[in-house]
Amino acid sequence: MYLKRGEFMVKGFIKGLISSKSNEEKKQKEEIPDELPPLAEDVSKEEQEKARLEAEEQAKEEELKEEIPEELTPIDENSVEEKPEEIDRLKEEFEDVGSKKQSTGFFSNLLNITKKQGLNKKLLEKDLYKGMQEYHSLKPSVDIKSITKKELEDDIAAKLDELKLLEKNWQKQKEFIEENKQILLADEKKIQDKIEELKLLLRKISFYKDAPVGKYFESKDGVIVKNVFELLNLLKITDESVFKHHTAENRNDFALWIKEVIGDKELAAKLNKSGSKKEIISILEDASAGKS
Repeated sequence: MYLKRGEFMVKGFIKGLISSKSNEEKKQKEEIPDELPPLAEDVSKEEQEKARLEAEEQAKEEELKEEIPEELTPIDENSVEEKPEEIDRLKEEFEDVGSKKQSTGFFSNLLNITKKQGLNKKLLEKDLYKGMQEYHSLKPSVDIKSITKKELEDDIAAKLDELKLLEKNWQKQKEFIEENKQILLADEKKIQDKIEELKLLLRKISFYKDAPVGKYFESKDGVIVKNVFELLNLLKITDESVFKHHTAENRNDFALWIKEVIGDKELAAKLNKSGSKKEIISILEDASAGKS
């Protein structure tokens, strides 16, 4: 607890009295010549006077101490001076509290304007009482709370932090989606490839599918084939005379059997367009390999 101004004045007055008395005694001692030793009677009077003065001084000090309130008890002078950093801290706390607890009202607004922009006589010379009445008659459509610039800046910083976090999450999700999109495209390509492989297998299996009993293909030289694969092997060993027998007079027995019995009309149409054994063998080999 710090001393008040009145306490400092009291202490100064007491110290002044003590100093004045000390100086007076010193002066009296200096006035006595060294070569004249004091008489016993004079010494006794001097001691009596000194004792009287000391008693008066002590009485005055006691009287002054009684007048000082208990809460103003003198303390160590070294603790009176505040540290600069402590003063700055207290000042900042006071200003911070003041900024957060801004008073609202007509005259509070006038005071704020005056502090910021200086004295405005035109503004202050108006009917201030009427202005106060009008101020309190206004009813805002929304609940407007008093807020400081620092609070707004803190809110903006908080929103930016939230947006930063959302952006980070969005970026992760975007990267995840793009990565999975590539995986999806790769899987789709694999599926398409597998579908083509399936089609090829289905085409190949048709080459090994036997015709119904009684509808086998029989060549001119008596060789019987049950499926297209066997027909391909037969054509590779058939002589030219037998081949021409089955393809003479604008007919193609091989293509007709594949169309009517095997049921592959597309392959039959390709065989009808060919005119030589070599071409028919090449068409059948491509078909058996899955080539269109």
